[in-house]
Amino acid sequence: MSIIQRSRGLVQEELSEKFLGSDGTGSDGEANRVFTITTISTINIAKVYYEGMLLREDIHYTKNDTNKQVTILIPVWDENTVTLYYNII
Repeated sequence: MSIIQRSRGLVQEELSEKFLGSDGTGSDGEANRVFTITTISTINIAKVYYEGMLLREDIHYTKNDTNKQVTILIPVWDENTVTLYYNII
């Protein structure tokens, strides 16, 4: 189940969706699990957190803004949380 949260800054609105590991593709404890943001808007994925830890792009995750997807490159267990922050373009 994902949760959408909105926060307004001075320049751009930043949104987030929170997922459980079980919301992603693959199985419990696997790496390369894919999470998809549910918005229909064009987006830019800005930040990715795993269990509250900010991940680094190309080291811990890859993103595809066009498909609105993030692939977590490290093992993700079903009960863990993944939070994706993004901006509407």
